[in-house]
Formats: sequence, structure tokens, C-alpha cells
Amino acid sequence: MHRKLLIAVCLFGVIFNFLGCSGKPPDWIMGTSNRFPSHSYLIGVGRHVQAGEAEQLARRQVEQRLGLLSYERQSPDQLHWHALAGAEGEEDYLKAFRGDLEAIAVKIGPQIRIADFWEDRSTSSLYALAVMDRARTLEILRQELVRLDQRVSSLAAPDASESSPVRRLGKLLGAMDELNLRFVVAADIDTVSTRGYAVAAPVSASELDSRIESAAKELFFGVSLKGTLASSVRGEVIRQLAGLGLSLAPPWAQNLTVTGEVNQGNGKLLGANAPHAASARIQFLEKGGDLLGETTLGFVGQAEQLQSELAEDIVQSLVQHLLTLNRGRD
Repeated sequence: MHRKLLIAVCLFGVIFNFLGCSGKPPDWIMGTSNRFPSHSYLIGVGRHVQAGEAEQLARRQVEQRLGLLSYERQSPDQLHWHALAGAEGEEDYLKAFRGDLEAIAVKIGPQIRIADFWEDRSTSSLYALAVMDRARTLEILRQELVRLDQRVSSLAAPDASESSPVRRLGKLLGAMDELNLRFVVAADIDTVSTRGYAVAAPVSASELDSRIESAAKELFFGVSLKGTLASSVRGEVIRQLAGLGLSLAPPWAQNLTVTGEVNQGNGKLLGANAPHAASARIQFLEKGGDLLGETTLGFVGQAEQLQSELAEDIVQSLVQHLLTLNRGRD
């Protein structure tokens, strides 16, 4: 009797271990699921010995398919004018760009949920299944696309009521910023939608580039500087602004003026022991004297670099002010 009972217990243990270790795993382990079909869901599978890590890996697998949910790695398609704002200006824009993506991502992230777990006792591994409902996510993405398209249309449309060429250029540059965001949202719609496409943008990047170029040509500038480096820095600023497509004009025709004071001193003025130093206090004025922006600059280094470095910094600062005219506005 005892022998039969022992055999029965051992047999039960063998069957239990067999079912636990070698039982048929759910279909989703291989990346497909009858319960969550691919035409309705994006799915991700995570494997780890800890449940929390398995869950995170599963979520990450879904997130990696969407640009919005990997916004830290996203870069805008159109960066020409931002590059003209210098390394600091470009970095400021990238920070703002990714911040805007994050604001949309927080609406998408909650659509991912953990739908199932499975334990492989033979390896002590836990599998987690993350799913994202395509229809619900697509609805959110399309709402964001409509919002961005309205913003692009508003900023890119010809505006007869806007008399300032500076402001017109600023709006077009703002439209390009919104279009950069739109590229990411539209790409995610292509991923989430079973139809595989998003509606066309209200204006293409090439058309917007053309409008920006035309608007830049409508800026007629002047440079009025004082100080010991005024003459040489003025000439370099004129050269660089002309390279952007802007036109030097007499005072009566100017709608943009770069004014201020540029001086050469010694390194001690800037707290450094350098043989050559220069500083600048600059204002950017629209027609009529309205202040577009201002900046204070300093440079310490070789004498032959003073003029070119200061002029480059002045132009970069101007571009950055143009780029941020409409940033963050509704």
C-alpha cells in the first residue's frame, strides 16, 4: 500500500513538473496572437527572470516601433536654419522639439498595457505580453495630426495683415518646426494604421523651404555699430547676413537693423588672462524701432579671430531670435 502511494505521488510530481516546464507555451511567445490579432494590436514580448523587468522589456518592444515613444532619439528632418543659429541654438531647438514630442507621447504611452504573463519553469523565465490597441492609438494620433496641420496652415499661409517681413519669416520658420513634429506623428500613423498611410501635409517641406527663402529676401537690413571694432565687425556681419539671402539697404528702406557697440579690450575684462578680448552689446530692431531681441557677447582668443567670431555670434543670435518668434505659441 505504501509502495503504491509512493509511486502515485512520484507520478503526480512528474506530471506536474512536465506541465510546468514543458507545457505548451501561449502563441504570443512567438510574436503572434489569436487573442490579440496583428490587424487590431501591436504586441511586444519581454523575457526575464523578474516579472517587472519582463514587463518593461515587453513595453519597450512596442515603444521602439513608434517614434513618439522613443522621442529621446528623434531628430527633426529640417535643421538648416537651426544650424545657422550655432551649436547652442541648435541644441535649444532639439530640446524644445523633443519636449513637444514628449507632450504627445504621454497621451500614447498609456495605450500600452500588459495583457498576459507566462512562466517557463524549466528556465525560471517569465514572459510578459504587452499590447497596444491600434484603433484607440490611431484616434489619438489623428487628433494630433489635425492639430499640427492647423498650426502649419496658420503659420505658413500668406497673411496680408502681417506687415512686418521679420514676423512673416518668423511664422514660416515656426511652420517648419511644426512640420518637423508632424513628420514623426505621420510616421507613427503609418505604423499603427493597417492602411499604412497618413493624409498629406498642408504644405510640403520643399514648398515651405521656398517660401522661407523668399521671405528672407524681403528682409532689408542695416548694421549700425559703435566701438573700437565697429568697422571690421560691421563688414563681417554684412557679409554673413547677405549669405543668408538678406539684402543690405539704405536706412529709409531697412526693416531690420543690427545696432549696438563692439569693443576690443584685454582678457581681464572678461575674467581671463588672455592677450585679446572683445565684447558686444547688440540689439535687433524692426522697422519703426520695435525690439526683436538683444544679446551680450564676449570673446577671448587670437586677435585675428576677434572680428569673425563676434560677427558669427551676432548673426547666430539674430537667427535664434527669428526661430523662436513663434515657438510655444498656440
